Amino acid sequence: STGSDLSLSDLQGRWVLLFFGYTRCPDFCPLTLSDYRQVKRLLGEQADQVVFLYISFDGLRDTPELLANHLAIFDPEFLGMSGDDQTLSRIQPDYGFYYRRQLISESPARYVVDHSTRSYIIAPTGRLVASLTYQPPPDYTANLLRDFIAAATLTAQP
Repeated sequence: STGSDLSLSDLQGRWVLLFFGYTRCPDFCPLTLSDYRQVKRLLGEQADQVVFLYISFDGLRDTPELLANHLAIFDPEFLGMSGDDQTLSRIQPDYGFYYRRQLISESPARYVVDHSTRSYIIAPTGRLVASLTYQPPPDYTANLLRDFIAAATLTAQP
C-alpha cells in the first residue's frame, strides 16, 4: 500500500497483527478490518508497537494504490501488501491459509476469491505466536496483544 517493496522481515521489531484477504471481499475482510480498527483503539498507546497488516490474495487487481485507498477507509496507518501466487504458495505452509479464485461470469476478470479467515500475531522477532479463528471479539485480541507485549517486556528486562 506504500508503493514500495516490503517483506514481513522488514517489520521485525514490532508486533504484527496479520490477515490475508482481498479488497473486493464482500464479507470477512471488511468485518476483520473493522475489528482491527477497534483493537487499535482499545490498545491505546500500545498500538504504536503493533503493525496492522493486510496481505491480499488478489495481487492481480489489488494494486498498491487500491490497497492504500481501501485500508484508509478503516485506518490510514494500516499497511497492505499483495502477493503473487508464487510468493503466496511459498509462505502458505507457514500459515496454513488457503485461497481459490472462482469465476462468476464468462469474463476472466470477474472472479471472487474463496479464502481462509484466520488472523495471526507475529512477535517482533518474526516468529508466529498465535493463530486466531475468524472474528474473535476485539477486546480479546487487544488483551492478547497486551499480554504478549507485557511478557516480552518482562523477559527483556535484566
